[in-house]
Amino acid sequence: MDVAVIHAPLADRFGNARLRGNLAIDQEISLAARRVIVTAEEVVDELDAPIELTGLSTTAVVQAPRGAWPTSCYPSYHLDGEEILRYVDACAAGNFAEYIIADQPKDI
Repeated sequence: MDVAVIHAPLADRFGNARLRGNLAIDQEISLAARRVIVTAEEVVDELDAPIELTGLSTTAVVQAPRGAWPTSCYPSYHLDGEEILRYVDACAAGNFAEYIIADQPKDI
């Protein structure tokens, strides 16, 4: 695997992250990838324990509030089922580009 992007509720500038019990396979993916990008709801200078994802394999850290949306990032926000269905419908109709463009600010 070339790149893994893992979203966390909290990370530090060194790439250490707290996943708050939502482990799934994030730890395994971070070990298998050549590059690991951690996106986080909030990035702080340094984390104390508990750290569920170490920065040893992290290539980059990016603060990305609501970066997991429309999926969830417990406890910050829940899965947005309506938006996921809108996305699936757009993709099934061959309208992925229109779906992405429709949600962009008009002044870009």
